Amino acid sequence: MRNSLQGAALALIVLGLSACAKPADPIPEAPVEDAAEMPAGTASVTASYTCEGKPVVATFDNGARSVSLQLDTGRLVLPQAESGSGARYADKAGNEFWEHQGEATLTLAGGKPQKCAGAPVVS
Repeated sequence: MRNSLQGAALALIVLGLSACAKPADPIPEAPVEDAAEMPAGTASVTASYTCEGKPVVATFDNGARSVSLQLDTGRLVLPQAESGSGARYADKAGNEFWEHQGEATLTLAGGKPQKCAGAPVVS
């Protein structure tokens, strides 16, 4: 009988402590800083830029790990490349698109880098 009372007392203590416990805070979602950093499940994000006066529409494809650039001269698809910050896409021909926090740099076929500015539009 004594063991039954001790077990019941222990159960009451545990129950009482669990009732006083503070619930865990929800984990906040990280802000999306780059158009290329898409929330899980997002297939693509489209962003419009102006690169030294010329319009550029970039569609970042999460599944293919690439960006499709619609330029005034045509369409250019670049694979994702290593980057220390932001999202960088480049090919062996010297074409590069590097996006970070709404600003980007576009380099075509190894030419001089063009500064781009724009606003991401999720689609």
